[in-house]
Amino acid sequence: VYASGFLVPKNEYKVYALADGYITGKYKEAGDSVKKGEAILQVQNDATVAKLGASSSAYDLAKNNASDNSPVLADLKNKIKSAEAKARNDSLNYVRFKNMFDANAVTKAQLDQAALAYEVSGNDLKSAREQLSRTKDQLQQELRNAQSTLAASGLEAGNYTVRSMMDGVVYDISKELGEAVRRNDMIALVGESGSKLLQLSVDQQDIDRIKLG
Repeated sequence: VYASGFLVPKNEYKVYALADGYITGKYKEAGDSVKKGEAILQVQNDATVAKLGASSSAYDLAKNNASDNSPVLADLKNKIKSAEAKARNDSLNYVRFKNMFDANAVTKAQLDQAALAYEVSGNDLKSAREQLSRTKDQLQQELRNAQSTLAASGLEAGNYTVRSMMDGVVYDISKELGEAVRRNDMIALVGESGSKLLQLSVDQQDIDRIKLG
């Protein structure tokens, strides 16, 4: 029986590109041994690099804004201090006017005006504290969102480093430095370094002559 075929590694698998780009790094050549998780090729996409950089900058900004010493929270804390000082002053002023009213030294209208000022300053202080609390929650949410976006961008960027899924040998690399690749392009062939298989294409008329042993 005559048949043509190929000598192939046992448990070979074809390595496909996971993203569009171009080859910027070639860490292995055909015939090189490779470990599981070891890089074989590096694919680069400028849009993804820019996206990762923007995500990193957005995360740094969100992290800074959510910190206790951030300018955003510092401004709100200063407003609370001002509101507290005004509330204390209006409280003392109201007590003074109440004592003067009890001594018939001021009119009821003047006492009511002092009471209103005290009530308004108290409400302003409460609003300032609530605004600080809401802003803290909002900034923490923005930080979580930025962190998720950065993680997703990092995961996407990780697809551009082509790694081996097994210990073995790189039997073939079909792309060279500078070549463009598209998602799902076959770019390498990896298999076990030990046993090999002979794959033969036997004609249909001869296949019945093939027996075990």
